[in-house]
Amino acid sequence: MGWWMRIGLAVVLLLGGLYAYNMLGDDVDASGNNITELESVGSKCLEIRERATAHIVPIIEFQQLELASRRANVFAQCMEDHGFELNPAWQGCAEPMATARAKAESISTSEAMELLKREHMVLLAAKSGQPLYWQRSKAGGKD
Repeated sequence: MGWWMRIGLAVVLLLGGLYAYNMLGDDVDASGNNITELESVGSKCLEIRERATAHIVPIIEFQQLELASRRANVFAQCMEDHGFELNPAWQGCAEPMATARAKAESISTSEAMELLKREHMVLLAAKSGQPLYWQRSKAGGKD
């Protein structure tokens, strides 16, 4: 075997090792914190959502509402495809919040609930003891 082939083989093995280390290593963000599965999948779905709706330029209010709806649907479908579902604990906690918001903003309860869903579905880390919107589904996903 020629020395070029040995160097080529070494480079291929080195690149393969780096790839395996990157793919199998712990998920860690820039600050050194471990990333949960929800955060990892959620960030991928946020990227997909942005790419799926990048071509839409809303001009009138109806188009802005349509864009918000499409972005929410793309994100929700992606999360469901990766094995996550709506957390019933979140839904129980959100109903009183939606009722209060509906009164405060003079909108319907269903509209307030939809606004809460769109806001909370992209929150991927728990805060202030409130349950997360997403939970791992019992059936798993298509991964």
